[in-house]
Amino acid sequence: MAVSAYNVVRAVLYLSASGAGLTPRQLSFSAAQDAVVAAWPYLQRAHAPGEFHEELQRLLRVVAQTKLPERSRKRFYSREIWGRGGHFPFRRSPNKRCAHDDDSFRPGPCDSTIWPRCL
Repeated sequence: MAVSAYNVVRAVLYLSASGAGLTPRQLSFSAAQDAVVAAWPYLQRAHAPGEFHEELQRLLRVVAQTKLPERSRKRFYSREIWGRGGHFPFRRSPNKRCAHDDDSFRPGPCDSTIWPRCL
């Protein structure tokens, strides 16, 4: 459902931009999404094809007015892909002993092989 809604907004952006002589990237996606949500009940209520076409043209005019401002300058940095995140450390073997282990430790109800003292 969300993918269909996204595609509807993108289609409205394309139609509106082509009618206004702009590229779709020059129009605001969020403003177009708000306009589509606001116009949806009016488009559903249209009984005749003429009414539907009139409401659709009104929607396209509203979206064409949501032109984004031109960037004043280029980015200071190039666009890059984020690297993969860090990894969690591997779990130590339960048989491996730590330097602070001593003989006074006696496993209780929780066995030391299940809950090792040193992780």
